[in-house]
Order: sequence, then C-alpha cells, then structure tokens
Amino acid sequence: MADLPLAKLRQCKILFRKKRAEGTIVVSDDPKGVRHLYIGDQDASSRNGNVRSYVNALAERVTELFSTLPDLNANPSCMVIGVAGGSLLHLLRGSFPRADLHGVDNDPDVLAAARQYFSLDDAHANIICGDGLEELKKFADGSFNLIVMDAFISKDTSPAHLIDRNALEVYKSKLASGGYLFLNTIAKDC
Repeated sequence: MADLPLAKLRQCKILFRKKRAEGTIVVSDDPKGVRHLYIGDQDASSRNGNVRSYVNALAERVTELFSTLPDLNANPSCMVIGVAGGSLLHLLRGSFPRADLHGVDNDPDVLAAARQYFSLDDAHANIICGDGLEELKKFADGSFNLIVMDAFISKDTSPAHLIDRNALEVYKSKLASGGYLFLNTIAKDC
C-alpha cells in the first residue's frame, strides 16, 4: 500500500497519526476547515467539521440518489460495509432519520479515529468491527432494504471477496424484497 500524500498534508493541521504496516492513518484539517481521514494514500472520508456538511462529490451524489429511491419506507434497515469515517452512515441517518443502521469495518484503528474525529457515534448505528461479508452472513435472510459496499484496500482496489460471485449471492440473500444493493468498487483486473 502506498503511503500518505505528503504534499497535501504539508498545509494541514495534523490531529492524529498512527503508523502501521497496513498504511498510516492520519486525521487532518486542511486550510479550508475540511477534515480528512487518510488511510495510506486514500482520502477515506472528508467533511466540513464546522457546518457538518459533507464535501466530497460522491457523498453528494449518494445523498441525491438516496432521496430518489422508491419503495424505501421511512424506517429502512441499512448495512454499510466499509465504514471508514462514517460519511455514508451520516448521510443515511440524514436521509432516513428512523432507519435501523448497521456498519462494518475490519480496521479497529480506523473505527477509533472515526469515533474520535468524525463523530461516528452521532450516526446512531450499530458498528461492528470485522469482515463485512462474514458479519453480514450473521443476519437473517431478507434483513436489509439497502446494502452499500464501500470498502477499499487502497485508493484503487476493492477487496475481491466483497465483489465476487459468492459475495453477490450473500448480498442478494440478505436483501428484503425490493431492496437495493450499491457497490462502490474499483477492480484493477476486470
């Protein structure tokens, strides 16, 4: 895994840094007041801490998409695989205030940084530390109206076991009738 984008970080206020074999974790505030969570070379989560608005384009598109989903009741059950800083959980909470939210991330250091610097607990979600697919298998079939897979090994690689045929079968079994599956993926070898 490539490590930190040092050129970007030179102008930032570093709030947290932890070096690890899997890649350094850094939480920083840039000169515009946007907070970033870097995992190795990946900007895993960004948000403006002053007004609590999410600033990356993907988050804005996802919010727009969530608001147009038909058949999602006002109280959906949602699973996010790949929590990182919790942006998607916060977006879901904003779109569906009474949703039953669950999130899985396999990195306890990332979850700790998300809790301390990105108000992860304010999303009021059941957060699980573990492998996303293995944790999802523990839920009853038909448990979720929405499953979002947003996990990455690096900025340009999704975990293969979360996007293969077996994973798709698991996702399908865990979706309620009329449920939605979103895969945010990057695969080099496709």
